[in-house]
Amino acid sequence: MRRSDWLKMSLGREVLEMEQLNDIEKQQLKNAIIEKSFGDRKKGAWKKQTVAIVASVFAIVSMTAYGMVGGLEFFRTELEPSFIDLITAPMGSVYSEDQGIRLEVVGAERVNSVILLYLTMQDVTGENRLSVEHSPDIEIFMDHQEVSTGAKSSRRLHVDEETNTLYFEVQVHVDLDDMPDTEMLEVVARRIHDFTPSQDGRVQTLVEGEWQMEVATSDTYHPTITWTDVDLPDQDFHIDSMILNPFGVHLLGSHGLEQDDFELDVRIEVNSERLNFFGAGGGIGVDDFDFFFNVSEPIRVEEVTAMIFNGYRIEVPE
Repeated sequence: MRRSDWLKMSLGREVLEMEQLNDIEKQQLKNAIIEKSFGDRKKGAWKKQTVAIVASVFAIVSMTAYGMVGGLEFFRTELEPSFIDLITAPMGSVYSEDQGIRLEVVGAERVNSVILLYLTMQDVTGENRLSVEHSPDIEIFMDHQEVSTGAKSSRRLHVDEETNTLYFEVQVHVDLDDMPDTEMLEVVARRIHDFTPSQDGRVQTLVEGEWQMEVATSDTYHPTITWTDVDLPDQDFHIDSMILNPFGVHLLGSHGLEQDDFELDVRIEVNSERLNFFGAGGGIGVDDFDFFFNVSEPIRVEEVTAMIFNGYRIEVPE
């Protein structure tokens, strides 16, 4: 039996009535049901009890096996992740399946030295193997060459228990010197991590496989501030380059300290208000350092007036 026939039998008259509507009327009906289901919920909050209702509407309209997981608009309108507005390039569904798990990229963007991805991960076998502890290990390739990453973060936004689907926002911070001049991006995963606490403290692997998706990203302009060749008074630090974009700041430099004495306190000044960064990833060499400091909300780059490095104020270059 075809899935569409099964849906008609299961949902009955609602599907038949839906099929008699034109596309505009279908969208209006779907919006009305969603609006009624959510009622007076706070903006950005998701009520678990409405998942089945919304998913049913998506299934009726799309009549596809995987239509219930939603696309980029689901991220934008229902999950509202912090960096969603930086996605400017429209794209269709791009997915890969292996070991009964489907990875789908629904949004991708290059923001200076950062690659931003929105993706879903779904167990399509019906065995419900995925949980909040699972996350794909994402690798990035350009021109069939893996690019080196200074930092990588994956933020789980939502879990749909009905379809056993997880929704992620992924940031990959790439060395600009290692980023080829191409709009094609290969997103690859070879394992699904299991972060369930273990006795030895190691990250476990839920399943290994080969998931590979090719997406096109646009070279869209986003504001950037760059500092170069900065010496700090009374500090054994030299900043080779400091590049600020909406995601944070990439810091490259040299030092003359013992690694045990190495400390970085980096903050941002926005209209006289000093803000801390959310986290950092990178490394310290014998005489150099390479870090990316990231934020939980996009930086309003055009409003930045200075960077604060170990208490020393570095103004925005003219």
